[in-house]
Parts: sequence; C-alpha cells; structure tokens
Amino acid sequence: MQYSFAATALSLASLFALSAGSAIPEVASTQFQELAVSDGSHEVVTTASALRPMFNPPVALAPQDSGLFRVWKDINYSGRYEALTNTIGYCYNLKNGWGNAISSAATGATTYHCTLWVQSDCKGLHVTGIPYSGFSDLRRQGINDAGNSYHCYY
Repeated sequence: MQYSFAATALSLASLFALSAGSAIPEVASTQFQELAVSDGSHEVVTTASALRPMFNPPVALAPQDSGLFRVWKDINYSGRYEALTNTIGYCYNLKNGWGNAISSAATGATTYHCTLWVQSDCKGLHVTGIPYSGFSDLRRQGINDAGNSYHCYY
C-alpha cells in the first residue's frame, strides 16, 4: 500500500483539528458558575463549566471519595471537637462557629492531607499538608484561630 504526501498531510491536519477541539461544537457557554451549598457546619463551594462531548467516555463513573477534617478549638487536640465530613478535592467554608477558632487539626485517614486557609473560598495564607497525625498547635504554623476554609486532597 502506498501513501501520498498530500493524503498523509491531509489526514494529519484532520487529526490535529479534532484534537484541538475545532471540530467539536460548544455545548454551552464557557462561563463558570459558582455553587455554594451549606449543611450547617460548613459550606462547600464548587465551580462548574460547560461540558463538552467526549469521544470515549468512561464506562462507569467512580463515586467521589469522602473524608474527615478533624478540628479542635484548643491546642494539643483539646476543647471543642468536630469531625467535618467532606468530599476530597472540594473547598469548604467553615461554619457553625469554626471560623477563626481552630487551634489543632488533623485528617481522618492516612490516605489524604488537608489545607487550612485564612480566607473563605480557599484563598490567601494557608497551611498545607495537614496529615492524619495532625498539627497539635497551629500557632507554630502561624494560623492559630485564623482558618476560614479548607480542602482535602490526595
């Protein structure tokens, strides 16, 4: 079988156009939308954009993993305590009296870590890498009684 240079170039150009997405029409606008949902103790903020069709979608979608962010009012894991449930990878704004009130923090498992942010919506100064063993005194990280949002990640 013989291929001509022109046919090969045309095929490559077609593949490039497909991979660049120019042959795929937009399904919706590309504007982003923020959604805040509160469950009483904290608020999750998610961002969604327009969906585009996929050529080979996965056969089944994996369930979202959930985790715990354990927080204490005082240093050395003492005082008021709560295990905040979360979906790994999402930002949560602290509610229920936890804003600017955390002095010790830890995750609920060794398989993920969490970040505690000073500002809402996971912005600004933060301490990252909070492990299962936790940080018993957030004064050492310069964020004692200053956290207002968090997110956990793998």
